[in-house]
Amino acid sequence: MDMHQTLTRHFYAYKGSKNLHDLKEEAVMIRNKLKLLFFSLFVLTASMGFSQGLNAEWDSLDQQAWSLCENGKYSQAIAIRKKVLEIAEKNNSTDHKYVAISLNNLALAYKDQEQYVLAESLLKQALTINEKASNPNPHSLAIVLNNLAAVYQCQKKYALAEPLYKHEIAIMEKALGPNHPDVANCLISLAGLYKSQGCFALAEPLYQHALTIQEKALGPKHSDVISSLNTLAFFYQTQKHYAQAEALYKRALDIQEKVHEPEQFPISTTLSNLAGLYESQGQYSKAESIFKRALIIDEKIYGPDHPIVVEDLGNLAELYDSHGRHASAKTLFARAKTINDKAFSQDNP
Repeated sequence: MDMHQTLTRHFYAYKGSKNLHDLKEEAVMIRNKLKLLFFSLFVLTASMGFSQGLNAEWDSLDQQAWSLCENGKYSQAIAIRKKVLEIAEKNNSTDHKYVAISLNNLALAYKDQEQYVLAESLLKQALTINEKASNPNPHSLAIVLNNLAAVYQCQKKYALAEPLYKHEIAIMEKALGPNHPDVANCLISLAGLYKSQGCFALAEPLYQHALTIQEKALGPKHSDVISSLNTLAFFYQTQKHYAQAEALYKRALDIQEKVHEPEQFPISTTLSNLAGLYESQGQYSKAESIFKRALIIDEKIYGPDHPIVVEDLGNLAELYDSHGRHASAKTLFARAKTINDKAFSQDNP
């Protein structure tokens, strides 16, 4: 499964009320929280590369927890992650790295539930294990550094996050060389930190350099390149550099339509981003048409009641609401809430 298909868009369950204003706030909350999950889930994928070999029970539970996280069932995932950690600790004399992996993954589950104090404590433990290892694995160390930085970033503790991201970059450059795609991912994380602080002059060259690395190392049609084109486009969009943003979104979309099947998930992501750009410029007809196309694609792939469809419904509903079509907006927000509440009840039986 392509990493960006599973990681860029992810459902986040919660409860809410029924009036139009609150329904809209719920949809916005979903969209915002989706954006925060990208790197933490990237790290989960990376850590799974180390997950074979402790014992069958550990492997099975680890995969089960990952599947629950993919479907937004974080409460259930946390319970299983705790069991995974217990198993790793019982085998501590065999291999400490599995304790570190288990601590890292449990921390991510807490982070996705915004339980940052617990996440920070677990990540610090994982970091200590990695730093004290007789033969430290640079990838493992970089993963934990990135996640700890992300926890600080979510809390707007930027001064604590920045040195961790920089340390991660230094480790990966030393291990892989400065032009490796994994280094590009690290640069994107640091750029995102600067962007969240409004330090656009610091963020822009990092985003651009990361894209250059990916294009040279992976080729111009790789999914990582498509993701970075979207990221850089959104960066320009937030600064109202609309022409630059539009060109990058269209470039990504052109690649996807030529290389991938039109129904594939990344295309709906790019479509939603491009529609959002048009919406921000008041081009409502263009935005509506493209939002509808993204919704149709996701409904076809996942079914009309899948949590992923919630984001598409929220996008279209917000557009209608801002354009005075309140009845249509309320219908879509209510449908999104129904899907969301069903998923929430499954995660909290």
